[in-house]
Amino acid sequence: MRGTSFPRVPPCQLRPTLPRVQDGRRLLLAIGVITSPGLPFRRTFLRAALMRFEEPQIVQRFVVGCIMKNTSQIQQEILQHGDIVVTGKADETGAACVEKSFGWWALAVHAFPAASFLAKTDDDSLNLYGNLADILRARSLVASGRMLYVGWPQYASFLPEYNVPCGWSGGPNGALSRGGCNVCKNHHFCYVRGVSTGEPINASTRGPFVFATGALQVLSRPLAARTFTGPHAAEFVRRASLSRRERFPDERNHLPWAKPWWEPWECQFEDLTVGYAIFEASQALNLSVDFVALSDMVGDAGPTVRELATQVTVHKLELEPARLAAMAAHEAELNRRRHAQEVVRQQRERWMRRLRPMLERLNASTRAPRREWVCYGRESLAGGSAPEGRRARHERLLIAQQQGPESAAVSRAQAGQERAARAFVSGLATAAQGWRLCLLSVQDEMRLRAAPVIDLGP
Repeated sequence: MRGTSFPRVPPCQLRPTLPRVQDGRRLLLAIGVITSPGLPFRRTFLRAALMRFEEPQIVQRFVVGCIMKNTSQIQQEILQHGDIVVTGKADETGAACVEKSFGWWALAVHAFPAASFLAKTDDDSLNLYGNLADILRARSLVASGRMLYVGWPQYASFLPEYNVPCGWSGGPNGALSRGGCNVCKNHHFCYVRGVSTGEPINASTRGPFVFATGALQVLSRPLAARTFTGPHAAEFVRRASLSRRERFPDERNHLPWAKPWWEPWECQFEDLTVGYAIFEASQALNLSVDFVALSDMVGDAGPTVRELATQVTVHKLELEPARLAAMAAHEAELNRRRHAQEVVRQQRERWMRRLRPMLERLNASTRAPRREWVCYGRESLAGGSAPEGRRARHERLLIAQQQGPESAAVSRAQAGQERAARAFVSGLATAAQGWRLCLLSVQDEMRLRAAPVIDLGP
């Protein structure tokens, strides 16, 4: 196999943070915010938010990579705030957010040895730390002593020979169909003259597995330590970071070499890549994990948002007036040149300006009512997989319908939870390790979905 080499990057102008004990306090949570060095407004906004939430057992660090130029802003923040973590990989590259994320996880295990949980988020996410702290302290989740993985769940599989994911889905059943895992479709290496070949992929597929979206990923510290300080993650990082990318013959088009088949890390798959590392660690070390699903509590900011007090994370924020104005002006200029009428960025500017004061009013008193959680495992669902269990559920639903619409709605919600949990505990590749799915109680889930929605449009 031949390969291609890429030019060396200039030396880093910031000293990388060493993996040593920095904070030995008994913390509830240490959270790393993956941030771009050139966006100080976001860091200032998130520092102020942390102070308003008044959670002394939560510490927040901003994670940047190796910066080759214009380091004065970051150096000033290091001196002023002392909350910047510098990883050893280059920043502002196509793979920077993935490399910063893996760097943070490995460093945080050593830097915060007494923290109960470690987490990663983005600098365009606002976390309501009061609600998050209540979840991480919930007795129904922590009493068992099992390792926890917390976030908004998505599902996928992975093709390790190509270093790419496949089968991304919002539910376990979609991931089980493995779209793009068995047939060459929608991957870079599948295209011949701009068209996916549709040929079978003769490669091993790992998964399907669950992962938490990048807006918020929380791990109990033992799970983070076993995943990111072990040999499996180290080898994964080493291979994924190779500057030499092999090429393969393209006989179809009579070309000696085609595009690189080993795909480099991409920021859009950061969360999935972290989930894959956790999955492989659980397989190698036989780790049994409870996944705590924050569905409907983590959401993207758009023309509407859920009532903020019910949320844990509001994602895809852009609150800096200068950046909003610049993006709207750029859109207007493009419209002028193309004789178009696009207004997406102008609308987004209005939405964000209306949302910002609401976010700035959030504080320690902004809390959802205490919620109860139910963790579904094989044992708790064993009866439901038998014919008698299905008949019993059908009978309960009929009785509930006779009792009234509210009772019927509760029964339908309960049946929906059981279906999702059954696909999770038996259909995913983590079934052998006894992974469980933890969901809000049916009553709390129904209250959350009934909460009002804030309209920011048009």
